[in-house]
Amino acid sequence: MADFFAWLPGTLMPTIRRHMPAILEATATAYVREFSLDELRQIRSFAVTPAGAHYFRKSTELLSDPAVAAANQSYFKDLQALQQAVQEEIKAKVIAYLEANPEALERLSAGQ
Repeated sequence: MADFFAWLPGTLMPTIRRHMPAILEATATAYVREFSLDELRQIRSFAVTPAGAHYFRKSTELLSDPAVAAANQSYFKDLQALQQAVQEEIKAKVIAYLEANPEALERLSAGQ
């Protein structure tokens, strides 16, 4: 594990350096789309206060809080079950359609 953790930063940094400017630009663009200039000024005013700085430093870490993590885990478990059910339903409908319309399967097989 020590070797892995020593290896990780050097391996990740070129990718991070390559993508970070675009990520920051996209984030700035998203903020401009979502918030007015006045709202952005208010957010900045909050961000430079001790409470605001603490909030922005910790907001993403709160996702790993045990209560939040447990709620998200339950949510994603249910979503996964729903996704599997929907996937099976769609698969059954596609199979039924192709069985009822063999010419469609022939066109698909021919790449048309």
